[in-house]
Amino acid sequence: MKNLHQFIIWLQLLKSSPIREDHYDGINALYRLSAVIEKDSLGEKVSLGKQLYELLQNIETWSVVPNEIVVFPDRIEIHWYAKEFQMVMTRSQYLKLIIQFLFFLSNAQSNIQFLKRCLMESPDRTVWGAPNEMINYSPTFSSTSFGLEGEKIKVLILNEKVEAVA
Repeated sequence: MKNLHQFIIWLQLLKSSPIREDHYDGINALYRLSAVIEKDSLGEKVSLGKQLYELLQNIETWSVVPNEIVVFPDRIEIHWYAKEFQMVMTRSQYLKLIIQFLFFLSNAQSNIQFLKRCLMESPDRTVWGAPNEMINYSPTFSSTSFGLEGEKIKVLILNEKVEAVA
């Protein structure tokens, strides 16, 4: 953790953020945790391509390697998918996991931010029918529970800005 002030900001962020209850209901496995690098944080002289190259170099030093990097015209999103069946049973357990992820991000790269949208995404799958020995009820943000080990990161480059109105 960089400092106590940053920790307090994170707690306020999490308290004010909507979080889907089915992320910690004991029925659904965790889906993913995500981060974003906004183009504004790069400065005018740094292209997204250069930032992506530097990001890929930096990732080699991270303890948890992301599964996917998605490059949009205005940002880079980074996603860590849960391995197997990672499940939390309570909101406080889920918040503890998110805080571990925030600590990770604060040490990973200065302009990387938590992508709050991941708190509202639909869970990927339920654990019904999965044997108990396949379910991790105490996931941590570590390479045991999230990300890749020895596999290639999927990099998607999207050239158009997609917007939708519902």
